[in-house]
Amino acid sequence: LLRNAIVTKITMHCQLAVRTCATEDESSVLVLVTATAKDLLREADKLNFPTELDVRAVDPASIEPGCPKSYYPLLEWYLRKCPGAPIPRVCEAYKKVVHSILQAPSKELKKRANEVCFWANYELCV
Repeated sequence: LLRNAIVTKITMHCQLAVRTCATEDESSVLVLVTATAKDLLREADKLNFPTELDVRAVDPASIEPGCPKSYYPLLEWYLRKCPGAPIPRVCEAYKKVVHSILQAPSKELKKRANEVCFWANYELCV
């Protein structure tokens, strides 16, 4: 009875294709649910579930601008690689960014752990 209620709910409310079948030894019943990408996006919209990744949270290095000649990320270039590195004005700006990041609530820091690690990678700035 419970299985039938669950199958009905998935079929009627979620509009997903569901099929039940017995295992080879007939000791259990399998419920097979099929969902297309369109079905998943529809359900995500119903739940207000984010379907896109926040690049800053997932891969912050990929949005870091790079030096057009050396292809190093600009932070890497100005803090470690260029002649005269570290550049004092860049160091000051970097310290301000790190300070503002550290002022964020701990919940936000956990959510953006990859971004915090990205910025912490340059902490050797003098």
